[in-house]
Amino acid sequence: AVQTAKERLSACDYEGAIHALERVPAALRNHGAAVLLEEAACKAREVASLSSQLREAVQEKRADQLLPRVVRLLALKPDHDQAQRLAERLRRHFCEAARKKLAQHHYDAALHCLEQIPEPISDPGVDTLREQAGELAWLSWGLKNAPVVDKTLLSLGERLVHLSPDDPQPRKLLAELQRRSALPLSDSRSAVVPWAAAPETMHVGLPVDWITGFQRIRFSENFDPGLLVEHPGCFFVAAGLALQGLGLAEVKTDLLRRDRSTLGRVGRWMRMRPARSAWGIDLSSAGLKAVRLAFGARDEQIVIDACDYVEHKKPLGHAVNEGEERAMIEETVRKFLGRNQVNADCRWLGLPGRMVFNRQFPMPIMDAAKLPAAVEYEAKRSVPFSLDDLAWDYAVVDYRNETSPRVDQQVLLIAVKRIPLKERLASLQHAGLKIDGVQSDSLALGNWIAFDRLHDEENTEGRPRAPGTATAILDIGSDTTSMVILGPGALGLYASGLGGDNFTKSLVRQFQLTFAQAEALKRDFSTAPSLGRLQKAIDPVFEALVDEIRRVVAAFRKSHPHLTIGRILCVGGGLRTHGLLRYLKLGK
Repeated sequence: AVQTAKERLSACDYEGAIHALERVPAALRNHGAAVLLEEAACKAREVASLSSQLREAVQEKRADQLLPRVVRLLALKPDHDQAQRLAERLRRHFCEAARKKLAQHHYDAALHCLEQIPEPISDPGVDTLREQAGELAWLSWGLKNAPVVDKTLLSLGERLVHLSPDDPQPRKLLAELQRRSALPLSDSRSAVVPWAAAPETMHVGLPVDWITGFQRIRFSENFDPGLLVEHPGCFFVAAGLALQGLGLAEVKTDLLRRDRSTLGRVGRWMRMRPARSAWGIDLSSAGLKAVRLAFGARDEQIVIDACDYVEHKKPLGHAVNEGEERAMIEETVRKFLGRNQVNADCRWLGLPGRMVFNRQFPMPIMDAAKLPAAVEYEAKRSVPFSLDDLAWDYAVVDYRNETSPRVDQQVLLIAVKRIPLKERLASLQHAGLKIDGVQSDSLALGNWIAFDRLHDEENTEGRPRAPGTATAILDIGSDTTSMVILGPGALGLYASGLGGDNFTKSLVRQFQLTFAQAEALKRDFSTAPSLGRLQKAIDPVFEALVDEIRRVVAAFRKSHPHLTIGRILCVGGGLRTHGLLRYLKLGK
């Protein structure tokens, strides 16, 4: 009887289960049988009650009470005739309402109608209509709210016009997008065309801008900025390295300075010569970005007169071993040298955050001659490695010359393990590139922003900069995200393993693609078969980045309570992922 009752319960035949169990005398029923009988009786009573409520709701035309009762009744009794008929009526009602909204080009309202249909009473037709409405709603909203005009946005506009040819609004928006993209940039040093206005309050918690051009640094007369436009915001680390080669860096740490070898002494002698031009070499996981800066006709003017971008044949993180990684680096460097003459210039190399670590600690104000020994003593205490195994350097942090009296000074120590550094330099030299100085890419970025954007007491819009205000620079690379925060007397360096490759991997999982296919999709969302599915796949990674930014901001505020972060300036190739800048601003 118990086995029969279980089978009846599984088939949602509660009366049959009750009948089977009641045939057993009460005195002979064990605990399991009693529990089954109570469960069957409860569900039978609920089915009867819901059936009665449905009849009353239909008679009294209380449509708002139908849907939840139909869903629950079908969960209890999938073959319930009345519930099935009502489910069909409700499904048809919502679909007809959605089709009317679609015909009126009210895509969000259509999607809202379809989202009222719970999964238990949905069917393939509803799913298809929901996919159509969701695609149109996403395209329409994205077209209106994108911060900048790019090729992907133009393609998405064309897609919306194709899917809804009778809607005049997308056609007007697309025409305006095409008009703006065809106009020459108002500032030739910028690489993007603005579109939607920024919201008053941004999702990340601070004003966010995508920086794609230079301000103080100019272009030489014959310089072609095509690569800067093609790769917006990707050359600022290289520019910071070149500035250091010209002796114009705010933080002048050099990881070759303390090299005790003969090569190091020769390099130091070479670096003492005044440089008139310098190459900055930003060798990242994705490729080699290089900028050549030189003094202009007037010595106070700095100009870009060359740049280059050579992608590795695949990301360095995908190399099967260290040997293949070195071979890829050398191949990339040889391509760069084959296209550029660099021997007559000073050459500075940037090291990625995963190779470099930093420490900051306060030290008493003391005679400058005593500071090196004091820093070395403190470094031995605070660094978990022998200094003999490290290439390291230090600098006193004093951004923007804080004027308030201080009893101590903040010292920044940066270091890299000597063996990986020597291997990297040997690979470059084997490929034909000799390096004069080595800097952390985060500090190089900070040096660029300090020179190009924070060089006076006015911000980029020409308004006076508020006292006690810091500026954050967010650099989203392929495999790391760095954040540099500069303020009066303060410097914050932060790094995360979250980068553009994480966006790509989320698409690999969602759409069952190869990495190369997902990378192509990330660069052009318009090729996605379903934009809704794509956004659902990538939004959680965007939100993880937002969480990381908020964590860094909170940490900086805790350690520098007297400073307020005024804005976040975004740079790096990761910002080319369509929708990321919008997500930082709007949260969707």
